[in-house]
Amino acid sequence: MEEKGLYKQINLAVKHFESLEDPRIERTKQYPLIEIIVITLSAILSGADSFYEIALFGKTKQDWLKQFLKLENGVPSHDTYNRVISLLEPANFQACVLEWITAFIGGKLNKEDILSIDGKQLRGSKKTNLKAVHMLNVWSHKHGLCLASTAIESKTNEITAVPELLDTLSLLDLTGCIVTVDALNTQRDIALKVEEHKADYVMALKANQGTLYEDVKWLFNNVYELEEDSFAETHKVNRGRDEYRSCTVISDISYLETHNWPKLNTVAKLVSERKIQGRITREVRYYLSSLEPTAAEFLHIVRSHWEIENKLHWVLDVIFHEDQHSYAKPWGVENMSVLRQLALNLFRQDSSKGSLKGKLKRAAWDDHFRASILNGLTTF
Repeated sequence: MEEKGLYKQINLAVKHFESLEDPRIERTKQYPLIEIIVITLSAILSGADSFYEIALFGKTKQDWLKQFLKLENGVPSHDTYNRVISLLEPANFQACVLEWITAFIGGKLNKEDILSIDGKQLRGSKKTNLKAVHMLNVWSHKHGLCLASTAIESKTNEITAVPELLDTLSLLDLTGCIVTVDALNTQRDIALKVEEHKADYVMALKANQGTLYEDVKWLFNNVYELEEDSFAETHKVNRGRDEYRSCTVISDISYLETHNWPKLNTVAKLVSERKIQGRITREVRYYLSSLEPTAAEFLHIVRSHWEIENKLHWVLDVIFHEDQHSYAKPWGVENMSVLRQLALNLFRQDSSKGSLKGKLKRAAWDDHFRASILNGLTTF
C-alpha cells in the first residue's frame, strides 16, 4: 500500500477509540484523548516499557505521528500519559477493544473455537500496602487473539469473575464454542453459565471437588471395557525432552449421576510422562466435559488450553516485560495490560516472517512497518 493511503486508513482506524469516555474536566484537556491512546499504543508496539519511554517515543516520532494525528499542542509529557491512562474506566476501555475484535473476527466467534480462561498476576504492580493486580484473560485458539480481560483482587476471585466475562463475550455469540478452565474454576455456577450461552466446557478436576474427584478416580480404576476411540496416545521427542501423553475418555458416567453436575457427558484421564536428561516425571490429570469427544479430540482440546500460557502470558512477560512494570495507580496497571494485549493482537495479524521479538524491534526502527502493524486496527 502507498504511504499516503496507509496513513489515511490509520486515521480512520484509530476512530475505534472515539467512543471512549474522557474522564477529564473540559478545561484541562490540552491533548485529545484519542491522541494519548494512539501514541501510547504506537510506543508499546515499538517496545516502550514505561510512561517515560512513551513520552520519549512521542517526542522523537512527532513527524511520523502528524501523518495521521493533528497534534495541535504537540505531544504530552510522561505525567500526562500516566494521569490520563490511570483515569480511564477499565470497563469502557476494554469495550472499545472488544468492539475492534468483534469487527475483526466478523461479528461472531466460530463454532468449536476453544476459549481458554486463565489468570495472570502482574508481579510488578505489587506495592508495600497493595496486592499485585491479577488479570483474568480469555484466549481464542481459532483466532490467536486475547478476546477479553478483567482485573480482579486475587486468583480466588476468578470464580465470580468468569461468569461475568462469559456474559461480556456473549456479544460475540458463544454458541458451539468450547470453554476451558483450570481446576479452581471447575464450579457448578460456571458450568451453568457456559450452558446458558449454548457453549460446551472442558474443566480440570482436582481434589477441591471432594467426593466428585474421588468418584471419577474410582471410575477409571474400575472400568475395563472402553468404547471405540476412547483411548489415544502421542509420543514426541523435542530438544532432549521425551514426552508421552495418553488420554482415556469414559462416556458411561451413570455412576456419577448423584453429583448432579450440570450437562456432564464425559470424564477424561490424561497421563503425561516426561523424560529429561534421564529424569522421568509423571502426572495424572482428570477432566469433566459437556462434550462427547474422542480421546484424540480431547487431547487436542487440553493442549490448546495451554496456548493461553505459551502464546499470551509467556509473551507478555518475556517479550513485553509485563512483570517488570510498576505503575503507581491500579487502573493504569490494568489499562496498560489491555494495551499490551491489543499490541500483541495486532502483531499476530502480521504475516511477514520473523519472530515476535524481531518484529517489536523492527517496529521501533521502521516507521512504515510500525504503520502497517497499527493499520491492523482497520476493520472496514
